Amino acid sequence: ASTLEMREAMMPILESALTSGAEFARIAFQEVINGEEKCSGPMTQKLGIGGLHESYAYLDEQLMGLLQDKEYIILTNLSRLSFFNIKKSPNGELICPSEVIVFALKHKSKFYGIFWVGYSQVKRASDEDEEFRFLRTLASLAAVAAANTQLFRNAEYGRQRLEAILASNPEPVFVTDQE
Repeated sequence: ASTLEMREAMMPILESALTSGAEFARIAFQEVINGEEKCSGPMTQKLGIGGLHESYAYLDEQLMGLLQDKEYIILTNLSRLSFFNIKKSPNGELICPSEVIVFALKHKSKFYGIFWVGYSQVKRASDEDEEFRFLRTLASLAAVAAANTQLFRNAEYGRQRLEAILASNPEPVFVTDQE
C-alpha cells in the first residue's frame, strides 16, 4: 500500500470494484484491540461506495461470520437464506441485494475482515468469470493493505509505549542494539 491510512488505501480498491459492474462495494474489518482480534461486537472500520451501500451495511457482520473459514462465497437471493436477518423498509420491502460476492481479507493466514460487492439483479457469478478474478485480485490487494496498516499501527503502539516508559523514568536510560 502506498499509504498507511486505511481509508486512503481502501477507497481506490472500492472504486475499482465498481468498474467491474458491481452496483456497490464494501469493506469491513473485524475489531482489533491491542493487536488482538475481537470477532464479536462492532467492527472498527467499515467503508463503502456505490448506490445503496449504506442500506446494506447491516449485512457486514452477518457476512463476516460466514467467511471466518472460507476464502469467498457467492450468494443469491439472500432473503431466502434462513441464517440472514434481513431488514425491511418502512413499507415492508426487504432491504437486501439480489446477489453478493464476498471475499475474506486474509494475509499470511490472518483474517482482517471482508470485501464484498453486490448487485440488484442476479448475475449467476462463478469463480471462473473474469470479473470474479478481478474482484479476487482487489481482495488480495485489500488484504495486503490491511496487513501493512496493522503492522504500522502495532509498531506505532510499541513506540508510544516505549516512549511513555522512558519519559516516566527519571534516571537516564541507555538503549543499545544487540549487534
